[in-house]
Amino acid sequence: MLIIRKEQMRVFEQAAMARFEEEMVVHCKRFPTHLCDVVGDAQIRPAVQDAIRRCGGYGFTNRGPIRLFIEMTILFGSAFDTDPQYAWSTEILRATSDQMVRAERLYDRIIDYQDKVPGFEPTGMNLSLENLSGWAEKHASSSITEFSTALLSEMGRVLPAKASYVGAAGLTDLILDGCAQARKHGVSTVFGRALMGMLMFAFGHGFMEDSLHPWTKTFLEQKPANTPEVRATSLQKEASAFLAQMTAASQEGKIP
Repeated sequence: MLIIRKEQMRVFEQAAMARFEEEMVVHCKRFPTHLCDVVGDAQIRPAVQDAIRRCGGYGFTNRGPIRLFIEMTILFGSAFDTDPQYAWSTEILRATSDQMVRAERLYDRIIDYQDKVPGFEPTGMNLSLENLSGWAEKHASSSITEFSTALLSEMGRVLPAKASYVGAAGLTDLILDGCAQARKHGVSTVFGRALMGMLMFAFGHGFMEDSLHPWTKTFLEQKPANTPEVRATSLQKEASAFLAQMTAASQEGKIP
């Protein structure tokens, strides 16, 4: 009689997971999104690996739910499950129902979101970032409440469908999160706070630590002695360069 030892089972499981991981990397590269047209395997693979690790914390162990979690990572950012913009995903993931039931609920919400919120156009987003410095000058003396209200309005102007879908409460939480991240990364000027908020709005609130956004590495490696103004300008330039890459990919016909 053939006896399979525990050590052999672990080897089989590891091999199966490696095949699944490779399959998901290929799947993500075929996903109809501007992001994966710009980044390569070196960025996609760690995002897939991190998604597989994190979805286990929600009890997602079946192939289908794991794949859906990975797809949401590509669509909404690697920290989508804690993002104020996608509070519905957090609520569903933390529910006590069966993983397949929760995956079906997530799928329904994704379809609803995509029906109502078109993907942002990178050229338009780039232009909004270029104009953000002038916007910040107009709000230089604003209180945090006034700043949040004004940036909320600006988000609605730049991406109206998404702003409407997320709602004022979710976006206000995102803006406050952006202010905290601006302090953390040494860009706590009015422009820096607005820039951080807009980038989180576009790329997800965890974009600074997201392997799908390797362009942040140059900014993060800056000397801490640089002034907040210099650091904010550097962050804007890195983001604009990345958006320009996405624009180029779109013009080459890679994006539907």
